[in-house]
Amino acid sequence: NRMDGTQNRLPRCVGTSLNCMNGIMLDWGSAEEGLDHSYNIVTGKKEHCLQACKFQSIQASSSSNTYPSSNTLKKRKDFCLIVNKIRKICQDPFRKIVFEKKYLGKFSCLTFERQSATPCWVSDGVLHEEDSVLEEAILTYARENMAIIKVFLRDPYYTQIARDVKTSRLQFLGTAGGLMGLCMGFSIVSIIELFYHFVRLIVSLIDKN
Repeated sequence: NRMDGTQNRLPRCVGTSLNCMNGIMLDWGSAEEGLDHSYNIVTGKKEHCLQACKFQSIQASSSSNTYPSSNTLKKRKDFCLIVNKIRKICQDPFRKIVFEKKYLGKFSCLTFERQSATPCWVSDGVLHEEDSVLEEAILTYARENMAIIKVFLRDPYYTQIARDVKTSRLQFLGTAGGLMGLCMGFSIVSIIELFYHFVRLIVSLIDKN
């Protein structure tokens, strides 16, 4: 839902359609899509967001790594999250049947009720007892059903392009002189000659009068 409580119309990006995030990120700041406000974790207030640049370029790239690791999973908080998730599945009789049928011969709901797993729901979630059966069951379930996705956003930026459409007087004279010299053989000497003959013409007309 949006921050104002209304229903969100944005598409859900799942699986191979994760590229739809490109379109959503370009809509940041759009009031029509409900993306014009966000929660500021520094001030603790809901603040207005600026509209994304119309020509902003956002490229999505992805990388992957093996998850989970058999060496670190039991020390992560994910371990207890999986235990509690499976215990919740097993509380539903229909989901329990499907779950135990899928993992028949590997583990069952009783595997996650073992004494070694009790810290996950009765204390701080830190396992103090080694249990290879429970750890293997969690590892198998996590490899088949879980993934961790982390989204990193670069700082927004834009490219400013300045166009100079004005021509100074000096540039105009240089351009005009160059074209005239190229096309007509015109030069500064030609200007002096024209001025000289113009003056002589004026003087001769005055003398006649």
